[in-house]
Amino acid sequence: MRINGKLLSGSEHMILLCPICKQRLVADGQSYRCQNNHSFDISRKGAVNLLRSSGKGKHHGDDKRMVRARTDFLNQGYYDNLSNVICDMIASFIPEHSFVIDAGCGEGKYSLDVIKRIEAEGKSTEMLGVDISKEAISALRSRSKEIMGVVSSTASIPVPDSCADLLLNIFSPLFPKEFHRVLKSNGKMLRVIPQEKHLIELKEVVYEKAYLNPHDTGEVEEFEIKNKAEVNYKVDITNQNDIKALFQMTPYYYKTGEKDQNKLNDLDSLSITFSFGVFLYDRVGT
Repeated sequence: MRINGKLLSGSEHMILLCPICKQRLVADGQSYRCQNNHSFDISRKGAVNLLRSSGKGKHHGDDKRMVRARTDFLNQGYYDNLSNVICDMIASFIPEHSFVIDAGCGEGKYSLDVIKRIEAEGKSTEMLGVDISKEAISALRSRSKEIMGVVSSTASIPVPDSCADLLLNIFSPLFPKEFHRVLKSNGKMLRVIPQEKHLIELKEVVYEKAYLNPHDTGEVEEFEIKNKAEVNYKVDITNQNDIKALFQMTPYYYKTGEKDQNKLNDLDSLSITFSFGVFLYDRVGT
């Protein structure tokens, strides 16, 4: 089946599994269906929700405001330095034809940047974006129709074992055993985590005591670090809307009371430290 000209299933790589019985899903009109007749609708934007309900009205993942803030902020290019490092690291090994899973893809900025870089190298890829947030997957499909978007927990990615050449895990929860399962024996994982002083100036404005982020060496069970890079730079943000968007796209905003949130209201400029650890891993073991 094709939606907006893009093959979504039935290809060599892109196989989706039913979250209920683990049988293969096949496109059937405007839904996906397995042999046991479990059915999942395809949204107007071409995404499919495979997240099993865990309670009426329960919200999963980033909400609309958080997704919009992240989209608005990233569209200004503030994290392009990071994206360039990610793409450079991937370009050094990606095969001629690849299947990539972005586990916790969010609104798709990095997913699309990776696709563009792979294509610039004269190679082809299929990309599956997985996120627990319906709002994030909707934004992903708005950003790019090239990427298949699935609403699902990344703790249980709805794909077969050993199918992916690369898994992206960028500012998202880490599930080593599951990521190990979906990668081929020679597959790789690329992970990005905030370093200790990331956004420290923002926290100094909002909180009485600004704590550093926890130190993380990047070591992951069942994976071996193949390459790593630190990305550190400072940017002067001179737009209040961008400052607010940066705050609202982080978990800090939702853990902060209104009084502290309002400390940014009269702030027209802020010099911010961006500090990231980028790790490329080999999958090891059976």
